Amino acid sequence: MTIAAGVLCTDGMILCADTEHTITEDRKSQASKVRAWQTVYPHEDHETDTRLTIAFAGAGHADWIAAFIQGMDRDYLMDVPDGFDLQIFEEMLETYNQNFFRDYIRAYAENPNHRPQTHILVLTQFSDGRRAIFHTHENIVLKAEERSFMAVGAGAPVFEGLANVLLGDVSVYKPIWTMKQAASISVYIMDKVKSEVPGCGGNSHILMIPKDGGDQEEIPTRKIKELEIHHAAVEAKLYGKLSESLVKKLP
Repeated sequence: MTIAAGVLCTDGMILCADTEHTITEDRKSQASKVRAWQTVYPHEDHETDTRLTIAFAGAGHADWIAAFIQGMDRDYLMDVPDGFDLQIFEEMLETYNQNFFRDYIRAYAENPNHRPQTHILVLTQFSDGRRAIFHTHENIVLKAEERSFMAVGAGAPVFEGLANVLLGDVSVYKPIWTMKQAASISVYIMDKVKSEVPGCGGNSHILMIPKDGGDQEEIPTRKIKELEIHHAAVEAKLYGKLSESLVKKLP
């Protein structure tokens, strides 16, 4: 099932995923599962253009995840309608997801236990500041309405549990970290997920997407490895101090 997560930040948003793919029940591979692209269309006042960024990540069976993303791009995002906004995008996503579920998931097997698992994380961001995170699974579309992050896949509970503490108050839908700060924290969380949850593995893939519609930036694998080593050293020091404090508290 693997892990994918999105985080809204003060200056944009980030998309995280591991690189372990499920091919069949007993076969896995390593590949990127993060995709993002931008399109520009006239604003409703026809005096300015709006830049729209759509980013996808998936957890589950690789072929169905790829089919979902390719179909969404081909059928809905190649030519956005006039007056396109966040509400229209959400309605569009719900319609597409229902059709995809009917044609490719439910049609594959009536028994839910035999169906391919496809958890899709969808981040959308307009250059005027509107943005949201969605999670699609089977015929359901969920929206992160009370928190600035969302995760999908087997590692989602661990990611969200740590994110509750490290990325901010889940009761307030207001980002408090910049993209670079949230990315560094997310490297740590992703490393913990991969070490604790079977099926989550490979390298961490993190993409930073600016709010102003600028070029997206992928954090190099080398830099992520350096951060993981740094975080491990910090964690070891903290646990050492914690152990000393606990011993001193004993009678």
